[in-house]
Amino acid sequence: MWIDPDWLEEKCDECVCALCFGVMVEPASACVEVHSFCRGCYVKALVGQKKCPACRRPVADESKLARNRQLEGIIGKLRLRCEHGEKREEAGGPPAAKRAKLAPAASMTAETLKKELLHRGLETVGNKAEMEARLEEDRKQGAGCKWKGRVGGLA
Repeated sequence: MWIDPDWLEEKCDECVCALCFGVMVEPASACVEVHSFCRGCYVKALVGQKKCPACRRPVADESKLARNRQLEGIIGKLRLRCEHGEKREEAGGPPAAKRAKLAPAASMTAETLKKELLHRGLETVGNKAEMEARLEEDRKQGAGCKWKGRVGGLA
């Protein structure tokens, strides 16, 4: 599941995969410098060449990928900047008055619309009008996103 770093309440550069530019999913490393990437991104990068994508040092193969548990812990504690978070004021989030207002789906660019659909766990297929309708229907149901303001527990 790809997560846009712009959705994070606090900037976390070390949590962003340099290959897919999303928040890392299953951070892994195989080089001596411990450069970390999403496990899936790292495996794809190793297909063509057996080198670390960052430092270009040799890497045996994907079986040598080690989980970066410290980074997993940091990512698991990240909070999303999301209007769907439960009791955000009590959890230290911004008060309801300071949260961003929801823009009408029709006023969003196609890219922003896709990001909002991804955030809610909805399909991003179809033309812009179909995506707008999908988002508005989800808003009417009041479902919000499935993350409820937390990155931890995603997969």
